[in-house]
Amino acid sequence: MSCSPDSPLIMLGCQRSGTTLTARILAAHPQAAFGSELGVIRFAMIWFRSQCQSRAAFRNLRMVEFLHAFQRVGGPQGPAPQQRIYRAVEQVLLRYLRDGRLERWADACDVDTFVRNLCFDAHAVGVRAAVCWGDKYPEHLFLIDEIEAVFPASRYIFVHRHPHDVMESLFRHRNTRRAFTGGLRFTMADCRDQWVEWNSIWLETRERIDAGRRFELRFEDLARDADAALSKLSDFAGCALLDSPQVRELAARIDPAQVGKWRSMTDAHLVESCETSPGFEQVRAALGYDPAIGAPVARAAAPLPAVQREVSRPAETQPSRAEASAAPADDPPLPPPPAALCASPPTADAADEPLPPPPPALFESTAPGAGSGNRSHPRVKLLVIGLDGMTPNLLFEELARLGNFKTLIEGGVHGELASVSPPMSGCAWPSFFTGLEPRGHGFDENQRRFEDMSYADVRVPKLWDFLNRSGISTGFLNMPLAYPMGPMRGYIVPGRFAPLKRMSPQVRDTLQGYRAHPRIAPQTTPEFLREQWETDRQCVHYWEKLIRAHPTDLATIVLYTPDNVGHWFWDDPAALHDSYGLLDRLVGQILNSVEADHVLIMSDHGMCGKEEPGTEEFCKVLSDKGEKVHFAMQGWHQKDGIYIASGAGFQPHSERRPLGIIDLTPIMLRLFGVELPETTRFDGAAPDWLFSDAPVGAFSE
Repeated sequence: MSCSPDSPLIMLGCQRSGTTLTARILAAHPQAAFGSELGVIRFAMIWFRSQCQSRAAFRNLRMVEFLHAFQRVGGPQGPAPQQRIYRAVEQVLLRYLRDGRLERWADACDVDTFVRNLCFDAHAVGVRAAVCWGDKYPEHLFLIDEIEAVFPASRYIFVHRHPHDVMESLFRHRNTRRAFTGGLRFTMADCRDQWVEWNSIWLETRERIDAGRRFELRFEDLARDADAALSKLSDFAGCALLDSPQVRELAARIDPAQVGKWRSMTDAHLVESCETSPGFEQVRAALGYDPAIGAPVARAAAPLPAVQREVSRPAETQPSRAEASAAPADDPPLPPPPAALCASPPTADAADEPLPPPPPALFESTAPGAGSGNRSHPRVKLLVIGLDGMTPNLLFEELARLGNFKTLIEGGVHGELASVSPPMSGCAWPSFFTGLEPRGHGFDENQRRFEDMSYADVRVPKLWDFLNRSGISTGFLNMPLAYPMGPMRGYIVPGRFAPLKRMSPQVRDTLQGYRAHPRIAPQTTPEFLREQWETDRQCVHYWEKLIRAHPTDLATIVLYTPDNVGHWFWDDPAALHDSYGLLDRLVGQILNSVEADHVLIMSDHGMCGKEEPGTEEFCKVLSDKGEKVHFAMQGWHQKDGIYIASGAGFQPHSERRPLGIIDLTPIMLRLFGVELPETTRFDGAAPDWLFSDAPVGAFSE
């Protein structure tokens, strides 16, 4: 079949059904001018066809508005496929203007011919001898009649998947990536109804489309026998997919374990117990899916009695590399689109496709004692892991795949950790180590820039002051703004916005080559994401060297991935998924590096979409200080962070128990048994329910 403006391939299906995977495979063929939610067809229908129904309107065109729509997702800082398509659309429109076609179409008010050619030419830029072209967009389901009117020879690829896998994935995606849906919460019945409604639209529409112009692809067929499925798709698309080495490589990496994956997920019991409906049964039968639920769902194991010093991911919860880099439709990870669709280094759509997976070293399993050789583990009485910006719903609702966090929680106590007002890092971290609100410690971001402050502004006793006076040594790596510092029993290595030359001199030789934060400016690019991952991985590497060379009673390390990824990749579920998986492995690596009597994991605040409730204070601070650049961020600070406390001195609780960040200094002092003068006052407190019956400050010797 010839490749012409009249005959695009339109890929559609219910979200989370495997459309992203299928689109990436099709786009990998060098002669396929195929995109994944590039939006040209969708935007052209909205901006031109719906508005240019008269000659006067067509001659006005408002091309600038059309380009602005693309610039929002493209432009200089957008993901590469969107940058490419923005430049392609601009190039094509200028070509039409110069060769006179735009004038002729406008005089004839032939908007449909204009839209057809614009969409075809924009997709085909850079593709030599294209044999097919088109776009994947699940929401094309709602525009089939309009697409038929403009593209009379259009062809449709409909991807569908077993309802239980789709329901589980929709439920998890919707309720843990809430930036996509504002503040809405979704029940499993909502997810069931979406599967029914979206598939019903296709079932009702397909009979009006000639059989030769439609192709249905079952995700399970693709996952179990990719060659056979792609051979049939090739015949339909007119593109010999399996002749392409790039396509064969992707096909070989598809994980068959994606079929029936819902049974092993945390919310499997909700799928199992979700009532069916007449519509559900009709659609299920029409698509040929077995009505049986399947094998019984495994229940969570009983909580562990106490923290394990060496925590590794249990084998049964280890995700495959495919899971670790799963696309929004739970698809296996795929490399970026072919060079034909990317004028600059390839990257994925930040909204709906996964970024390239991290280097293999970042996701290597951390088995007990891994990497330690024959070295003995340093003894740490209290290990504190600070995870700047870690968010409750992204952590606590994903524990089935985060084995190290899960093990600590099952043996201890956890919950939301309320930040201060405003929930800014420059206010919250001093509250962490003073036990005071910002008005008490004087470190306030309302009036001053984060970068202009230092610990010299905190003119009250700090955690290490109390501990050092009692003979307890303290070590801090990557602490935000930790300079300038005076003499202390231990060391402090500054983190972001602090000059590294101000680190404690006794540890400088140990940390040759250390850096505190990514060297490139924050932006929504895979390069920045990989730089952030590598920075935290290197931070843990240097921490291992540091704790062996300079052991202390209190050892603290701070990582910044949750904050940076939350700010710049909040709308990218794959980036969040991969980043939290990386942090789980780094936590396991840290725990395997020491023998810690007690472990405290905390975050200074949480993150959420900037349009969601809870970001008002953060927005006000940015506005008052005129920091307009931060409004380009996808995620902003919310007040609730997280904490996990585990060890013999803590009383295990299965349910979440709230604390405040101002409580942590009193808690740590009580855990160490430090006696304070009666005049010492904190805004926070150490609640009795947090502690076990063990004597206060009782650490094993």
